[in-house]
Amino acid sequence: MSTLRTVPLCLIVAASLLLMPRSFLRAGGQELSPRGFAPPTTFFVPQFGHGTDQFGNVFSTEINFLNLSTSAASVTVATFNDSGQPVNLLRQDVAPQTPPTSVDETALEIAGSGTARQESLNLAPTTELNLGYAVITSQEPIGVEIIFTIETDQGELTSTNLKVGPTLNSASLLGRVQEGGNTGLALLNPPDNPAVTVDLTFVGTSGVTLDSAEVSLEPGEKMSQFANELFDDVPPGTFGSIHLMVEDTEAVAALPLRQDGVELTTQELFNQRSGL
Repeated sequence: MSTLRTVPLCLIVAASLLLMPRSFLRAGGQELSPRGFAPPTTFFVPQFGHGTDQFGNVFSTEINFLNLSTSAASVTVATFNDSGQPVNLLRQDVAPQTPPTSVDETALEIAGSGTARQESLNLAPTTELNLGYAVITSQEPIGVEIIFTIETDQGELTSTNLKVGPTLNSASLLGRVQEGGNTGLALLNPPDNPAVTVDLTFVGTSGVTLDSAEVSLEPGEKMSQFANELFDDVPPGTFGSIHLMVEDTEAVAALPLRQDGVELTTQELFNQRSGL
């Protein structure tokens, strides 16, 4: 039986995958159609990766698409590194019986009511873990599903299906600080945003603020850290809540996650403006 070790979030953030539809929720209120739904045309995957970490765990990512329209949908997927520069993380099949290549952008044509799949690919998957984020665009309404898979150095498989979430200006989540992490947070400033500053606070069970942090993100930049890395003054074993607020009216993509050994799963985000 393999021993699960706490891995620094910067090495395993490929698990923290969540799609952020930019037009779904913005500061100051929801952007909704008269019928209550406005299908987004841009989605953000704050973390995306493929390859092997320093402990021999192998990460891979799969994106599945469902065209919700009866018209054909043209979908573009592009991947970037932490600072927003294009990085080759997508599989592209060139020709039958030819090894696939790794590219930073792919274009998919999905028939009306049809489906498609996009896989990750790192040309050196056994020697490196290549990380970044993905941006998905479509002019037709689409459903997007992320499947993240980890294979440990002992051959054990873990698969996680991560759901769609909104971009936001403020939010709250439950948090726990442990040695090595436990609760983590991934933040992505969309490429067409200006530079933003995000204020973070950790509040104990009695409602008293225990520590605070400030994260500055340039356009197209993303950050991923565990709670123990963000909040130095919060003792290990502390349970409470984490609150985030963007200092301007811009919306960012935010993904909370929980670590349990090698497994990472998303946590619930609560919109502060709703009073939750």
